[in-house]
Amino acid sequence: MNADHPLPASDSAPSSPSWPAVHLSGYSRWMGLAKVFVISLVLSWIALTVVLQWGLGNQLRRRARARLAVALAVPLTGWLTYRRYAGQVHTLRCTEREVEFISVRGVTTLDAGRVQGIVGAGGISFEGAAVIWKRILLVVDGELHTVGFDKDTNAACYALLRQTCGHAWGLPFGGELEPPFAGAELHPDEYVEALGHVRRHVLSLTRKYFSIGSLMVLGSGVALSAVVQRLLHGEHVPHFTFRAMIWLIVLLLMGLVLAFRAVQQFLVVNRIRHIEDRLRGQVG
Repeated sequence: MNADHPLPASDSAPSSPSWPAVHLSGYSRWMGLAKVFVISLVLSWIALTVVLQWGLGNQLRRRARARLAVALAVPLTGWLTYRRYAGQVHTLRCTEREVEFISVRGVTTLDAGRVQGIVGAGGISFEGAAVIWKRILLVVDGELHTVGFDKDTNAACYALLRQTCGHAWGLPFGGELEPPFAGAELHPDEYVEALGHVRRHVLSLTRKYFSIGSLMVLGSGVALSAVVQRLLHGEHVPHFTFRAMIWLIVLLLMGLVLAFRAVQQFLVVNRIRHIEDRLRGQVG
């Protein structure tokens, strides 16, 4: 890849392209769903227990509150897990001109030539409170399409999409901007316009992540400070407070990770803006 990100040239196209499909194995799908169910159930139960304690006080005994929290957490977790199951793409199939995403809900087909950008998007993982590669965003005619793959399959899907969608700019998760592979079938202005769409969507997503992370840090930090002050002053705190502190610490760590990742992404967006401005000067 040229460091100056020139507009695509005809000799930059990959040689002898193939059009395979990428499949998410049934084992990986069910193991992923099992993890989602267990982690969501535990976190929902903790959160609901705290909420019930704050809302009902001593109106219910501890065991009754725990049972009620479980009764509420199980259907909530089941619904979240089903949404994940139904929305997760398990097969990416490509031809020379089309991209197909297959999930339980059906098949979504896109014109490969109209894809302007392919972006690897991160998200919070409850396994270690880390930001991982969770989704692939496709910019098609200025509009955003979100596809949910598996964290271990995203890199292969991204590579196949890059090979298939020759006019698309690429931005892998944690990486730098990659120029289109295709030759100069499009007018230079169209490539620059496509890059502008990619930058705007990445910026919007980054702002969203930064806002969510900041709110998580602020909210959990204020709540933790209030609890710690009560403990330092020797005030009596209910037993459930220590359970709530664990929940708040998890939220605080997740918020810090998400906000830090967003700050890094702002720097990437700024570099994309400079590349876009330079290209506009070249074609202008």
